[in-house]
Amino acid sequence: MHLAIISPYPPAITGIGQYGYAISQALAKSEAFYKITILAGETDRQSKAETNAGMHSAIHLEYTWKTNQIDIAPRILNRLKSIKPDLVWFNLGLSSFGLSPLANLSGFFIPFFLRKRNLPTITTLHEMIDFVNVDRLAVPGGKLVVAGARLLTRLAVFSDVLCLTMNKYICGLKRNHPGHAFVHIPIGAPVQPIKLPRPRSPERILFVSTLAPFKGIETLIEAFSTIKKDFTNLHLTIAGAEHPRFRGYKEKLQEEYRTLPDLQLIIQPSDQMISECFQKAHVVVIPYTASTGSSSVLFHAIAMGRPVILSNLPDLEQTILENGLKASFFTAGQPASLAEKLNQALKEPEFFENQVNHNFPIIYNLRPERICSKYIEAFNQAFEVRHIPKKIT
Repeated sequence: MHLAIISPYPPAITGIGQYGYAISQALAKSEAFYKITILAGETDRQSKAETNAGMHSAIHLEYTWKTNQIDIAPRILNRLKSIKPDLVWFNLGLSSFGLSPLANLSGFFIPFFLRKRNLPTITTLHEMIDFVNVDRLAVPGGKLVVAGARLLTRLAVFSDVLCLTMNKYICGLKRNHPGHAFVHIPIGAPVQPIKLPRPRSPERILFVSTLAPFKGIETLIEAFSTIKKDFTNLHLTIAGAEHPRFRGYKEKLQEEYRTLPDLQLIIQPSDQMISECFQKAHVVVIPYTASTGSSSVLFHAIAMGRPVILSNLPDLEQTILENGLKASFFTAGQPASLAEKLNQALKEPEFFENQVNHNFPIIYNLRPERICSKYIEAFNQAFEVRHIPKKIT
């Protein structure tokens, strides 16, 4: 069977792109498909060779479309007509096709057009603005952008099966779209889980994500500065790519904190660098002040055998609850609350052991091949919705 995937993809640094890479590799290894064609957004040529070097032989990677271009739909539709896949999986966030509203509309309309071709479609939507306090996101463009994002959610429902990484979002959507096929598939481990030992000194705190004001980076730095007087060898690493909607924010961070001792700011880290950061970290902090879904960083940290401290946002609390995980929470936006939790994490060895020992068996059951099997079930459900007598085994 031939599967087509439309997704951001490495070497572009996005959590959704890394997820697409991990799941596509697992799908290829399952041997359920003789060919997997990935239609990704264009990026620089030099890094493309590095991405191709590590891919399964069943995967064919094409950079078919450009972000922020309004011709995304015709480009992808023409390519799908040419390669004739058996089904199509969209792996998307609300700005995967760029910051242009017209570009995103173009991309999100594709499942609607594919209905006429009787080509089964499955969409994984990683972000949901419908149930979020949008004021906390501080999104440039305000209510108009938010309204556009909510329209994209409606367009995603044109897919035969809509997959969401949080079960609570399915409950909300079912009220508005009764009878539609919704599937909950947790993010799971983006890498094969490995239970790394607790690192030796110096103590290191790690933040990994795109760089944006709602990520709570200032809260983390203030908490770090507070407890550093008690931990002379304490280091803080902030690693991430610039968020496309907040251009210039990384320069603000670099300028404001360039003289702060033992703070390492890594812009555009490679996969290898991120892996090394996780290996050296004593604790991973997710200090967001707003969110639009589950957190891939949370699952990555747990898969690397690292404890986590999270802000008490509803999405993060719900992710922990739905997956039966254990984490430490602090009051969002409150440096003193975070400092207290960091102090506990660094001083008490049992903090590390208790979390890791509880979470590791759970994340092992959410390793890539297990998530892959959930997708195969969703793909078969899409065939059933279309009344197509095909089944992936």
